[in-house]
Amino acid sequence: MQTKDLVQRLIEFADRNGADGAPLQVGVPGLSLVRQRQPEQIHVSVYKPIFCLVLQGVKEIRLGDGPVRFGAEESLIVGLDLPAGASIVSASPQAPYVALALHLDMALVRELAADLPADA
Repeated sequence: MQTKDLVQRLIEFADRNGADGAPLQVGVPGLSLVRQRQPEQIHVSVYKPIFCLVLQGVKEIRLGDGPVRFGAEESLIVGLDLPAGASIVSASPQAPYVALALHLDMALVRELAADLPADA
């Protein structure tokens, strides 16, 4: 399945399930879908450990000295509680922002990492 097809199916899923920009649980523990049809102003929050994959649109996170932007087919991994300002800077009714977010269990990540060979 190509990214364009996946994005369209996720948008349809979000529409059927009443997504309004807030994360929508998709039936897999810890996995959520975000669909936003318009740019969003900066809001400050604390990111918990997460893996976020943007499929369409652009998000901007403000950390320290400047912004970090990531868009289609780019990802963000946060490995600790991280206060940041974030906004969706590219989204429209025709091409909404679409992202998948997976919350990370850092204890499990550390356990798995300990089992990796030293040269991995």
